[in-house]
Amino acid sequence: MLDRLIDASIRGRLAVIVLTVVLVVGGLVLTEEMAVDVLPDVSSPLVTVLTEVPGMAPEEVEQMVTYPVEAALVGSDGVRRVTSTSIQGFSSVQVEFDWNVGMQEARQTVTERLQGLGEALPDQAGAPFLAPVTSIMGEIMLVGFTADTTSQMELRTLVDFTVRRELLAMPGVAAISVYGGDRQQFVVEPDPDRLEQAGVSLARLLEATGEASATISGGFFTSSGYEYPIRGFGRVGGLEDLRTAFVTRGSDGVPILLGDLAELRMGAVPPIGGASINARPGIILVISKEPAANTVQLTRDIEDRLESLATTLPADVEVHPDLFQQAHFIDLAIGNVRNALLLSGLLVILVLFAFLASWRTTVISLAAIPTSVLLTVLVLRATGMTFNTMTLGGIAIAVGVLVDDAIVFVENVFRRLSENQGLAEAEQAPFLEVVGEAAREIKGPIVLANFTIVVVFLPLLFLTGLEGRLLLPLGVAYVTTIVASLLVALTLTPALSAWLLAGTNEDLRGRSWLSRRLDALYDPVLRWSLGHRAPILVGVGVLLVGSLALVPGMGRSFLPEFNEGTLNVGLATLPGTSLEESERFGVAVEEILLAHPSVISTARRVGRAEMDEHAMGSHGHELEVRLHAAGLNMAEFMEEMREELSVVPGTNISLDQPITHRIDHMLTGVRTNLAVKLFGPDRERLQALSRELEEIMRSEGSIRDILTDEQTDVPQLQILPDRDRLALHGVSMAEFGAVIETAVGGRVVDQVFLDPAVFDLVVRLPERYRESPEDVARVPVTLPGGERVRIGDLAQVRVSFAPNSISRENASRMLVTQANIVGGDLRGTVTRLREAVAERLDLSGGYVVSFEGQFQQEEAASRTILLVSILSLLLIFLALYLQFGSAAQAGLILLNLPLALVGGILVVRLGDGILSIAVLIGFITLFGIAVRNGIILISEYNRLVTEEG
Repeated sequence: MLDRLIDASIRGRLAVIVLTVVLVVGGLVLTEEMAVDVLPDVSSPLVTVLTEVPGMAPEEVEQMVTYPVEAALVGSDGVRRVTSTSIQGFSSVQVEFDWNVGMQEARQTVTERLQGLGEALPDQAGAPFLAPVTSIMGEIMLVGFTADTTSQMELRTLVDFTVRRELLAMPGVAAISVYGGDRQQFVVEPDPDRLEQAGVSLARLLEATGEASATISGGFFTSSGYEYPIRGFGRVGGLEDLRTAFVTRGSDGVPILLGDLAELRMGAVPPIGGASINARPGIILVISKEPAANTVQLTRDIEDRLESLATTLPADVEVHPDLFQQAHFIDLAIGNVRNALLLSGLLVILVLFAFLASWRTTVISLAAIPTSVLLTVLVLRATGMTFNTMTLGGIAIAVGVLVDDAIVFVENVFRRLSENQGLAEAEQAPFLEVVGEAAREIKGPIVLANFTIVVVFLPLLFLTGLEGRLLLPLGVAYVTTIVASLLVALTLTPALSAWLLAGTNEDLRGRSWLSRRLDALYDPVLRWSLGHRAPILVGVGVLLVGSLALVPGMGRSFLPEFNEGTLNVGLATLPGTSLEESERFGVAVEEILLAHPSVISTARRVGRAEMDEHAMGSHGHELEVRLHAAGLNMAEFMEEMREELSVVPGTNISLDQPITHRIDHMLTGVRTNLAVKLFGPDRERLQALSRELEEIMRSEGSIRDILTDEQTDVPQLQILPDRDRLALHGVSMAEFGAVIETAVGGRVVDQVFLDPAVFDLVVRLPERYRESPEDVARVPVTLPGGERVRIGDLAQVRVSFAPNSISRENASRMLVTQANIVGGDLRGTVTRLREAVAERLDLSGGYVVSFEGQFQQEEAASRTILLVSILSLLLIFLALYLQFGSAAQAGLILLNLPLALVGGILVVRLGDGILSIAVLIGFITLFGIAVRNGIILISEYNRLVTEEG
């Protein structure tokens, strides 16, 4: 079949060449439309269920909201892990499904399980809702806004209702979280003394405030052949409308209005988070994309939209579109791969011309590169893959192999034509017959060589989980490029040879000067080697054993360290720290960072955004730091920053890079590459164990950024109602709770629409009733008979302590100690840490410790690659035996594999000494090349024995 394909390509050479040109042009067009991303979609099917519970304490959130949601979801088909976090007024439950479950199927499962759950939740809880669908790399950019004279409240309103809405309407944008600024609201502050004088209860004032605004519709009427809709304008349009809202009538019959009983103003929503840009107050938008969106193109589109929106904002407002962009790293990574491809192409041209000494044969061989690559691009597009560092990396490492097919074919055709030319004219075979015979002659070894390379890469195709999602595209791209190069060698190369080498007698003068010179130099070396076989074999054996002895001392890691040009800083102050005080620490960290000459800008977020899945308290900060990456040693820079930031008191700081941080977060749920999780029933015992664990981890020199989410007890104002007193005064628990909610937290009774903005209408007592526990105890409560008592008369008001947050996994309480392992040896560090924990930590009483991080993926990937590699070697041996009919020759070719390790191991050992998955892929590629070289050499050896004896 292959012989017929070669012959057809030679006969129809013009058609093959034209079709190739069409393929190349079409491939180039489609290349422009391919989605570009930093990495393949490595997100596990994850569904996040969020529930807002205003004012509720973490313990109550856990018991009354988080636990019912967990109970509904644990045990669902395909669920492998359920984690949750309960903080003040907010519950976040993350449901992770098996890797083979589709995202839509996962969301459907969660939605069905949550149906009817609302009845089991407390009245003040909002309906549980699903966070938008994004990927682990979904946060593609941070956009900032600062202003000189425009207030933070005005700026936040513009961003919320103009900028954010415009960006959300763009195709590909999945979600936008807003940090910073002051959210505006209409505030009604009733005066208890005026309420008492007017005989109006707080409940009536709440009711009247809600009734101040209404949508009026009267249907329609018909007149003179026209239909007139009836529309009443009853919505509140501003503070003046609220002031004139009717509440009741006084004893003299005069209407009492809302403005008579309360102060009305525009105020700010009590913040749960904040933001700053370059240590200045500002607003940050965190923009997440849909999983299938093109990161680079969407980023460019957002920049264009922001540029047009900037003209509608006040003149003093500055837009910062590049606080963080994944596109920067993508451009850098893609540029590096593109430069590697161009450099390899230039080197191939030089080497080909130097060895073949013919521009025609050089062109024929070189044509295989773009054709094979574009064939691969078409396959990637058809299978829904994107351009990313993995797919482009697979193509890049295949370039040397794909051009090799064409070189071997062309060299054999070239040699056969030279031999044919050296015969007497009467004995010379027709040109096309020589070309066809030369191509058919070499096809067997070439097909076998490509088969072995494909088989060598089979381990990557058997990986599952994160390692499979990450490395499978690389394997597919590599294997596809190899198969494409074989197809090109069997079709295009013979066709071009038949076209370009016809009538080129002047180019067939023999081998190039470089080839002859190398032969002259190699001949004595070969003769000496054949005469000293024993010492050479002993020397090679010693090198092999010595290099293998270096392997146990090498570190093990999953991914190599990236240089993203951006730093991600995690900052945590003491839990319970107020937002205002926490901001002070955050600004201090920013100022230290900005003082470094390598830092371009900082973007800091503290706390959490409204309706955002990141459940972070006001003590937690996250900073994205843009850097001058050129010539910057990232590891040294991070160590320098750790030292400089250590002077900030009362803080725990961790340093990472954004993409690495996001991968770690998906694997462990924390921001570092190692998470040690403690599970057990008693929170105090968990805290004690975590402190012991921290000491063990500090004794390991390669561990940095140690931080335990201790779920520390923080001050809490507790109001303990006296049920007997409530009953004595005829006050129900619900009525008492409504007073507390309104007096301190504030109650949203309606919304005010001021196109395009929408603001909450909130009733809350003045600040003087909320400044201290004593002030809260003096809040008046109106009894059913109109008398007034104080909260302190009906309840005990005290300051106590309770956890700031509660974390659970698969329905078990959990404490997590996170840390970064530096130096790259993840597996070795974790192994030593496990041994120390087993020896020194007392886990009796049902307590369990679990180690999670990238090392798990490295262990799983290494194990799979090893097992499948053994099967691959058996398949290769069988194929070699069938081709050559000799077990000795098949074994001789496979003997190249351990010998090929020597140089690779030495290079790794002299470098960072870390065996990562990237290094293993390098060895796999090396094995394929070693087997291929052996096949070509043995085939040539057999040919010479057959033809020349």
